[in-house]
Amino acid sequence: MNRQNSTNISRTLTWAVGTIFGLIVIALPLGFFLLSYQSMAGNLEAEVEDIAAELSQVIAENPDVWEYQQIRYIGYLSMRPWRGHEEARRILTKEGKVVAEKSDPLSEPVITRSTEVYDSGTVVGRLEISRSLRPLLNRTAVISLAVVPLSVAAFLLMRMIPLKAIKTSEESLRASEAKFRRLSQEFQTILNASSDAMFLVSGDDVKVIWANEGASVLLQGSQGADLIGRHCYELLHESSSPCPDCYLIRSISTGQPESYSFSSREGRLLEARAFPIREEDGIIRNVLAVMTDITEKSMLQAEAMRAGHLASLGELAAGVAHEINNPINGVINYAQLLVNKSPAGSREHEMAERIIKEGDRVARIVRGLLSFARQNKDEKSAVRLREILDDTVMLTAAQLRNDGISLQIHVPDNLAEIIASPQQIQQVFLNIISNARYALNRKYPGVHEDKTLAISCENITTEGFPFVRTTFYDRGTGIPSDVREKVLAPFFSTKPSGHGTGLGLSISHSIIKDHGGNIMIESEEGSYTRMIVDLPSRREVGEKI
Repeated sequence: MNRQNSTNISRTLTWAVGTIFGLIVIALPLGFFLLSYQSMAGNLEAEVEDIAAELSQVIAENPDVWEYQQIRYIGYLSMRPWRGHEEARRILTKEGKVVAEKSDPLSEPVITRSTEVYDSGTVVGRLEISRSLRPLLNRTAVISLAVVPLSVAAFLLMRMIPLKAIKTSEESLRASEAKFRRLSQEFQTILNASSDAMFLVSGDDVKVIWANEGASVLLQGSQGADLIGRHCYELLHESSSPCPDCYLIRSISTGQPESYSFSSREGRLLEARAFPIREEDGIIRNVLAVMTDITEKSMLQAEAMRAGHLASLGELAAGVAHEINNPINGVINYAQLLVNKSPAGSREHEMAERIIKEGDRVARIVRGLLSFARQNKDEKSAVRLREILDDTVMLTAAQLRNDGISLQIHVPDNLAEIIASPQQIQQVFLNIISNARYALNRKYPGVHEDKTLAISCENITTEGFPFVRTTFYDRGTGIPSDVREKVLAPFFSTKPSGHGTGLGLSISHSIIKDHGGNIMIESEEGSYTRMIVDLPSRREVGEKI
């Protein structure tokens, strides 16, 4: 081996040994630093969580004055299992106000960890602990000095480790955490702003995992209600077992969105939709439920259909009335000729007068039909309630008579006028009389002395304002006490399926409210029902008696 080769080998060997030595000089202190840093960060996070848990318990004991227990909190902040480290510990409110602080002078760089503290699950503040990295760096430097005579160079090299990069990484991590929290809060705010009820349920036992404020309001009637961990069938139907053909379970089974409409316990009509959430492995473990209150929408649709039916009925009534009106006038005129030409007291004279009487009754019914067909619902004017009641009774008297129902009416002569839409008030009276007729026929299928409908009117004063009160009293089946508060709700009916839509009294209630009045119900199951309709009498707006 020549000198040149020896020199090359020496250089190569020197380079190799120097490289390995340099790697060892760098790797050992750096490895120590990184492992120690990770251990310190993990311990700091665990310490923050433990202290925050204890603080949450303390806050829960006195949530209203938790911000004023600084001395007690200082004791918790003074519990430091890691002695010899420079630390700064602070408890802050949700708004950033410092409640308690235990701090040493900190040398840069520092590592900081924080977490929220709670009061019964609600974030009320934050615990923050900052610890200096200077002692760790010093120990690393000592290790570097003890490794080889080149420890000074290694120490200088360690000093050249980009501390700025570490600090930048820490700041980046904080920024990422803050961004994630902000996005989470914004997303939560968006979901809570929705009036729809949204909640996530588990696929195995349909328990609520997460719910927005809309779900709390719809299912429990108040914001902030705790729904987590409760079964959906318990919240929706107060049941102890899943519903037959549950739309949530069906969605999990089929893997497809499902829908379902039902009435809540309060009588609201709800439209429920289920959306299965498929995970990366293809298995559906959770399903999102979205519920929308479509009561108002359905009421508007039903009222629009009802208005269309009434309009068609009005046109039909007008046509029939015109067709009847002309011949009935001819019958009355011919009967009048017979009266004029026949001797008084004769059979022919008596029969002609009876024809005129019945013809006049038919003519009054025809006029009532024409009035019902022509009136504008949106126009209110000064009307006499007696006239509306007479027109209503004229349209229902034949049915009541055929059912054997005795009608008793008491209207005083001094009854005040009201400002109203006659057709709308007549619609309300027709609905109330129809319900009374149904109740009386159910209780008394045949003729009975108590098969009576009594209607009375009177002038009253409520809180200094004049009203006209109309009372409908029947001795029918009455209304059960447990549903009496619900009979004015949309789509609620005490009648069997096919005998009622549940909209009659709801629409009647809306009409009376629109007129500034009120409907009250007094009833005893199996005994009687008293429907009371109060309407403001004709006075200047705001005028008191």
